[in-house]
Amino acid sequence: MSPSPDKLRAVDAWYWAYSQKLKLVGGAFQLEGHEYQVDILQADVQRQCARKATQMAFTETFGLKTLHGLIYGYYPLGCLYLFPTNDDVTDFSTSRFKPLIKENPRAIGQYVRDTDRANLKRIGNGYLYFRGARLTQEIRGKKTSTRLKGIPVDAVVWDEVDEMSSIAIEMAKGRMKHSNIQKEVYLGNPTIPNYGIDMLYQSSDQRIWMLKCEKCGHYTCLELEFPQCLERLEDGRVIRLCQHCRDRE
Repeated sequence: MSPSPDKLRAVDAWYWAYSQKLKLVGGAFQLEGHEYQVDILQADVQRQCARKATQMAFTETFGLKTLHGLIYGYYPLGCLYLFPTNDDVTDFSTSRFKPLIKENPRAIGQYVRDTDRANLKRIGNGYLYFRGARLTQEIRGKKTSTRLKGIPVDAVVWDEVDEMSSIAIEMAKGRMKHSNIQKEVYLGNPTIPNYGIDMLYQSSDQRIWMLKCEKCGHYTCLELEFPQCLERLEDGRVIRLCQHCRDRE
C-alpha cells in the first residue's frame, strides 16, 4: 500500500513543495528547469554544501528545506540561517521570506507565528533565526558577536560562507552543541581555490548535475566542461554542446 500524500509530504521536502505548487517570488515551484533540486531537497544527510553559481535558487531551495523541517518538527530547537551582514538578513526577510508566507497561507503561513520581527520567526514549535555573521565586538583582543550567542538550534545554514570569518562560522556551530541532530548546510559562490566553499566541496562526495545528449546518449556536466560546453551563435544566443558528439542542444 502506497503512503498517503500527507505522509509523503512529511518525509520529503521536494514532494512537499512540488505537490502543493508553492508560490515563490519567481513563480510556482516546479520540476522543469529545476530538476537538480530534487536530490538536494530529498537528501537526508548530516552536512550539505553547494559550490554554486548565481541565480540557481540555492538560497530559496534550502530556505524551503529548512521550513519543511520546522513545520514537521524535525528541528525542535530551531534553525539558524546565517548571512554575511545584517543588511543581507533584512533583504532576504523582506523580499523572499515575507512573500513566501503571504502567498502560501495553507502550506506555510498557518504554521508561522511572531512575524513582526525580521530576524526571528516561530514556525511550528521551533524558531527560525536570521542573523548576520559580522563580528561587532572585541573582548580581550578577540572579536565576537552577541547576536550569535544564546541561540540553541538543531541546524545552521551558512549562506555565502566565503564572506564570513572563521570565528563567526565556529560560533554558529557552537549553537548546536546541545542538539542531537546538528545539521550543517554551506552555500557559496567560490572565490579562490581550496578556500571556503571550494574546500568544503572538495571534501564532500562531490555530486554534480549531468545532462544527457538526446542524440548520442552521453552525459555532460556543464560546470566541469565550461566554457567548451557552450557555443555562441551569430544571433548572439548561447547554446549547449554535447562534449561527446558536439551536437547542439
